[in-house]
Amino acid sequence: MLTLGQTPPYWIPDAEAPVCMHCEAKFTMLKRRHHCRACGKVLCSRCCNHKARLRYLENAEARVCQSCHPILRAGTFNTDNP
Repeated sequence: MLTLGQTPPYWIPDAEAPVCMHCEAKFTMLKRRHHCRACGKVLCSRCCNHKARLRYLENAEARVCQSCHPILRAGTFNTDNP
């Protein structure tokens, strides 16, 4: 995924995700859906509880999932250069 954090992801529609796409916890009135701003997956708050600066958001911090966070943090995708 060469554009992770550099371009807006395709957001999976809420209706297509009755459960968290990482841990498979069922969404309820109390367990809300969250979208990873890096990959677009629908996740529970436990699986999407990190923040990272994303280039497509002008380096603003945004919610990202446990899978995307280490990739973005490692600097694999440089957000300092155009």
